[in-house]
Amino acid sequence: DFCYLAEKNIVPLSRLHILPGTGIGDPSCYDKTIIHQSDRIFDNSNLTVAYIGRLSVEKGFYRLVAALSYLKSVHPLRKFNFLLVSPLDDLSKVDSQIRLLLGSIPYSTHPYIDDPSIYYAQTDILVVPSLYREGLSRVCLEASVLGIPIVGFRNRGITPLVLQGVTGCLTNSVSVYALAQSISN
Repeated sequence: DFCYLAEKNIVPLSRLHILPGTGIGDPSCYDKTIIHQSDRIFDNSNLTVAYIGRLSVEKGFYRLVAALSYLKSVHPLRKFNFLLVSPLDDLSKVDSQIRLLLGSIPYSTHPYIDDPSIYYAQTDILVVPSLYREGLSRVCLEASVLGIPIVGFRNRGITPLVLQGVTGCLTNSVSVYALAQSISN
């Protein structure tokens, strides 16, 4: 990404450019009909936790599911919903596994679509628990533009996009409990 290339002096600054269509310059990010998180009333008693990405080990999906299950066991009266947006192929392969893993946690699954603003409008917290050296995260950029807090693990491509304690919460530990604590906070 831009910062990494500039900080490491891999490419001269004069040769670096931000590409259009990477989320920041996308006109849909500034559409007046999109509900910005700051315009919503924040209801801490019934949160919608969203995950947008591939359902894979390296993306941290199973750690997120374990963290949500743990939160439900520790706070049985706290209500939250899980919004899962992923490629259709991934959803069809693991739907029955998700039901078993999530137990009594209400969840909904949705395939990727061209305009994800409908999913962001429902989201209170975006969780990005990627375990590998993520590139610049478009999902994090879009959520940030909309004022949605981001929770996840510290990661090269995600850390620069989150102002700790202000726009989200990232943990140094990749444990299920650390992720659960970050979501809870």
